[in-house]
Amino acid sequence: YLDSDSWIQENHYPVIESLLKAKFGHGIDIHIFDHTVLSPLAPFFVEKGLTETLPNPDQTILSGENRIKFHMGSRAFDLLRGRCRIINVWMPLFGPVEDCPLTFCDWNTVNVERDYRSADLIFPHYIGEQYLVTHHSDHRWYFLSGQQTNEFTLLKCWDNKEGVARCVAHTSFMCPTASGNARLRESAEFRCLVFG
Repeated sequence: YLDSDSWIQENHYPVIESLLKAKFGHGIDIHIFDHTVLSPLAPFFVEKGLTETLPNPDQTILSGENRIKFHMGSRAFDLLRGRCRIINVWMPLFGPVEDCPLTFCDWNTVNVERDYRSADLIFPHYIGEQYLVTHHSDHRWYFLSGQQTNEFTLLKCWDNKEGVARCVAHTSFMCPTASGNARLRESAEFRCLVFG
């Protein structure tokens, strides 16, 4: 069932919308523009230790506005005059998560000019841009240990408001405290435009 986009849209999108409204207020407008179901990587990659992905916040300061224009069409101009955010909602499909948990970097430990590098993000239907993150000893990374299926992580990937966390880097990692037979994490991620 998790490989059926229509099933996910019918069964998970309303839950995600309710979660976001509970967090940000019922007066917000939400548009879920994408979702991804992540399963364990092929054994070849696990054996080679390639299960970590490159840390990234999914958007750049400039690309978030373009993403809104792409998805919201003629409404984009008016929407962009108010508060706009791109929030990813991440949830494990089983719990507790022991290996390959989601980790995210404290925005207050990041210097965008020093630590973020723009990279093209190319899809068949859309060309965008994201930041890739270079390591710096100032960075402070966090994860939710033993995350359960009823524990959702909200990641702000873009915000048009100045003076707040604007695009939080995240990735997964091989957890050194995981038992040798720990099940690799399986998860779903929902990418949402949040207006208001």
